[in-house]
Amino acid sequence: MLEGISWGTFIHTVAVISAIYYVIVLALYYRGDLNSLGQRKAAVSAREHGKNEESGDPSNIPIDGVQTVLDNIRGVLEQAGKQAGKEGLLNQLHQTLASFDGLRQPAYRNALKNYIIKHAEELCGVGLSGEELESDWADLPR
Repeated sequence: MLEGISWGTFIHTVAVISAIYYVIVLALYYRGDLNSLGQRKAAVSAREHGKNEESGDPSNIPIDGVQTVLDNIRGVLEQAGKQAGKEGLLNQLHQTLASFDGLRQPAYRNALKNYIIKHAEELCGVGLSGEELESDWADLPR
């Protein structure tokens, strides 16, 4: 019986079975990664076709964009230091946030507000309130 199987047939069969095995293992262990990869491709495709621009979905704003804004805000607060006045600090923050689209999202807006209030007090000694920040951000594009 084994004399009827050539080495070529044996290697081909083992390769096919191994490929099927690894596809199944990858599908089981990396299912979440594969799903997110598929969703990311769908979002990019939808964005290219103009379907997902103003959907209000926080996932439209990349997390590294939020991190960049937080780093810029921290830089403004550190540069202002303890000698900063409230009005000057609000103006600098206003300029920093003018191009950030995340202010449309309540989650990002509240997170930024809390971050600024906490770090303005720690780094500059300036007490800002949420109402002051909201009134300053009222004329920013959303």
